[in-house]
Amino acid sequence: MVTFTQATQNQKTTMKRNAESEYLAAYARAMKAWENLNPIIHDNPDPKGETQIKWGHVADMLRIAVELEEMSQEK
Repeated sequence: MVTFTQATQNQKTTMKRNAESEYLAAYARAMKAWENLNPIIHDNPDPKGETQIKWGHVADMLRIAVELEEMSQEK
């Protein structure tokens, strides 16, 4: 027979393990997203390159900049 204390400890261990695994999964997602940022920025025309910059390019880069600024200010 499992006592109340044992059941509570088992539940805490399960919750902790679940929280740790969920955190690890979220961390991995964040790191993957971070790795994907550089190519996203560099897939756009280089400001010093030969591509003629158009307003669509400006909108794309502003969207990226705004989203990054919002994320960096959340802490």
